Amino acid sequence: MKRKVEIEFIKHRTSKHIFLSFMRGRHPKLSDKKILKLKTDFEIFLNKKIKNAQVTDVIKTIDKQGYWGFCDHATKHIKIHYWFKSNVKKSDLINLFSHELGHALGYSGEKKACEFGFIAEQAYTTLNSIFKKKRG
Repeated sequence: MKRKVEIEFIKHRTSKHIFLSFMRGRHPKLSDKKILKLKTDFEIFLNKKIKNAQVTDVIKTIDKQGYWGFCDHATKHIKIHYWFKSNVKKSDLINLFSHELGHALGYSGEKKACEFGFIAEQAYTTLNSIFKKKRG
């Protein structure tokens, strides 16, 4: 079943910028300075939990990974926020965007969204393999 959903894609400049944007949604009354002093407990990516980590440590982890995103679907105007380094693998970006698009289409569970990302990444890898064999 196809669902047409309008989504705004918002590119962030840095890992710090995107994570602060995410945290502002959870703590709208706090300044960035206060947010950076918080501890957080949530799934950052692919079921890896960072428990009781400082927000600054989470940002370092995201920066080391090289990409991150989140879907803001609290209102009818859906936004997918994303950030990635220039050297990130295309398969990682396909996983990221498929995951967030799953959320945008109404799948709120992380497990289901991770499955979308994994399936899309596997399809991309398979197609790359097929086309390399045809050319080789």
